[in-house]
Amino acid sequence: MDFTLQTYKTLLQTLKNKGYTFLTFHDYLNPSLNLNLNLNLNLNLPLNLSLILLRHDVDLKPQNSLATAKMEHELGIKGSYYFRIVPESYNIDIIKQIAELGHEVGYHYETMDTASRRDCFVAKGAPRNDGVKGIDELIDAAYQQFCENLEVFRQIADVKTIVCMAVHDLGTTTAIYGQSTTIGSWE
Repeated sequence: MDFTLQTYKTLLQTLKNKGYTFLTFHDYLNPSLNLNLNLNLNLNLPLNLSLILLRHDVDLKPQNSLATAKMEHELGIKGSYYFRIVPESYNIDIIKQIAELGHEVGYHYETMDTASRRDCFVAKGAPRNDGVKGIDELIDAAYQQFCENLEVFRQIADVKTIVCMAVHDLGTTTAIYGQSTTIGSWE
């Protein structure tokens, strides 16, 4: 498969030409913003309306995400970009530039995983999270870390939605706040 930016641009142009409507996740989850599209998200969407919600998880190479965001902006398309707070993803200048292009910036959190890896919760040679001892403290630490990280992102961009990083040890993605199992609104 050809995963170049040019092929992606061609795909987006084709979808636009076919009459698809592009929304950010926040716009989709916020019925008051969708009134001009005659959407009623509490009921079924009109069958003749074709929506696309572009979600970009920025796990590595944020500069590639910036190039994608610029191209989408040139096409008049807005997407949702979810950044992690790790060195491979977190780049303040790029996050600001993507937000300034009109795209949604969200927080791609993984605090249960990062909190559980701290020495205070993982004994050397012991299995992680033995299921009983320390789990309440782990949840409290993860929640505190989540809130602190969200505030860091909100100092950079107007973060309205969050997604959970897949927890590989559990083999699943956790459901979060909102109307979907993988995306939610945090306001």
